[in-house]
Amino acid sequence: MCPAPKALGRIGVAEGNAVHPSDGTTLDRENIRHQVITFLIAGHETTCGTLAFALYHLAKHPVALRLVQREVDELWGDTPDPEPTFEDVGRLRLTRQVLNETLRLWPAAPGFGRQACQDTVLGGRIALRAGQGVRIITPMLHRDPAWGDNPEAFDPFRFSPEAKAARSPHAFKPLRHLPRRRRPARRRRRRTRLRHRHRPARRVRRGPAHRPARGDRRRLLQRSADRRRRRVRRLA
Repeated sequence: MCPAPKALGRIGVAEGNAVHPSDGTTLDRENIRHQVITFLIAGHETTCGTLAFALYHLAKHPVALRLVQREVDELWGDTPDPEPTFEDVGRLRLTRQVLNETLRLWPAAPGFGRQACQDTVLGGRIALRAGQGVRIITPMLHRDPAWGDNPEAFDPFRFSPEAKAARSPHAFKPLRHLPRRRRPARRRRRRTRLRHRHRPARRVRRGPAHRPARGDRRRLLQRSADRRRRRVRRLA
């Protein structure tokens, strides 16, 4: 059997090296492989797709772009290549709102399913027997009347603390339905904000070939149907 990859050893998950604090069990290679695949799917593909749509909306909405640029400038000033800390990421509040609004319009996973564990009634209207499944279409959920009269509009202030407090937490489910969601989802959000810190500062704007964004419905994870139609150009 080949030795465990060095990268896995460095993060302490090589075979037999990671011990559960409660029962003393360790991770075998199959479990490690499954965990790595989860991180790649939940933390990589979703990040690149979200960034692409976020840049599209920032280029289309110059006021939001200027606000994000100002937030970045206030935090790091003229530092050409800042090294953000974990605490810095939490201070990018407007950037988080922009990314959340992007995920509302273009959720990374366009749907998820649930199965009833016992007989129940959803919302007092839909009867389900134990074992029956339901499918939730995330883009439809994110355009519920709870989002106001114009849910198609890009508005990062939908995710201000006041707006969030007035809305059901179940109205926004971009990735929270996935199994073992917490660590990959947090990792994805941190990575997206870290990468996003440089891009707004480059003064992006729509190129001459700009066209409305379209999602690719054939994919499991949300991405643009035509990358060539979303061009962002760096200004001098």
